[in-house]
Amino acid sequence: DGADNQIGNVENRLGRKLACPGNKEFLSQFYMEAIAGMMINWIKEREHRDRQVVIRYIADTIRYSLLGSLRSKGNQTTGK
Repeated sequence: DGADNQIGNVENRLGRKLACPGNKEFLSQFYMEAIAGMMINWIKEREHRDRQVVIRYIADTIRYSLLGSLRSKGNQTTGK
């Protein structure tokens, strides 16, 4: 799915693969459900949060948590 592809893109860019079997699928499901929940809450409470701010927060959270997971728990696949 799309989240798996995005995780794969980051893995390739960093030259690291998630070490635990099933971790990519778990993270894909986790991010998908977290984003869905955040979007539902944003739709319910639009007047409290700016759309661009919510998008930036979600993107930053995924970016940095995925980078951290790969750097700390990933196996190096190239000379990077």
